[in-house]
Amino acid sequence: MGKTRKNTIEETYEEVEKDILGQANIEDIEAQVNSAKKLSRQRAKSLLVQLSGLKGSISQRTFKQIRNKIVEKLQEEEIQAIGPKISENDLVNLQRKISSFFKSGFAKEFPENEKISFYLSGSLVSGFSKNKNNSFFNQPSDKGRVSDVDILVFISSKLFNSIFTDPKLVEKHLGHKRTFPIGTEEKFSQTYAGIFSPLLEDLSKLSIASRQRHVNFTFFEHSILDIFEKTYFVKILNIVTL
Repeated sequence: MGKTRKNTIEETYEEVEKDILGQANIEDIEAQVNSAKKLSRQRAKSLLVQLSGLKGSISQRTFKQIRNKIVEKLQEEEIQAIGPKISENDLVNLQRKISSFFKSGFAKEFPENEKISFYLSGSLVSGFSKNKNNSFFNQPSDKGRVSDVDILVFISSKLFNSIFTDPKLVEKHLGHKRTFPIGTEEKFSQTYAGIFSPLLEDLSKLSIASRQRHVNFTFFEHSILDIFEKTYFVKILNIVTL
């Protein structure tokens, strides 16, 4: 059965509409490509996918021209060498220092049967900064600075509340309390670490990842440890006070 005049008109309208939409889309893609000095791999891939979807509504010549522009502006991603990382020997030295501290006279300052967990975080774990709020995000450790030794300390809520009474020092994280980083080069100096202050001073004397570094502690309520994302953490030691 042949096509009716109505069907022919509808098909023609659909083709015209498709051409108009295709032209609008191709102009948008072309504008994005022309305005960019360089394109990341992710952005270039997204534009190429959009361009491929318009193959039936644009000429082969136009398709190739815009595709070539995208490829020309594709920015080669700089392959960064991994920065310094903590070694097994560094980890052992940290463990020994912490264990010795809790066998020294300073241990009497702590309540009995207190479970304390120490974890290393920061760029010295992976060799890169993973902190999106840091200006060195995704940069190798020690590039343009000397990377800190970031240690997370998990203690009971009771001990936390007894040491950290200054509200300016504490914030909520995932529904639990934590301090801001504490150390000699932080906003909150070493004295804010309370009974942990001598340990912080002692650890600062160690050479870690081949050089002496600033060490800081960030304290958390121990209850957060089970739900904490530990992808970029290295466990140092668990201590139970006597």
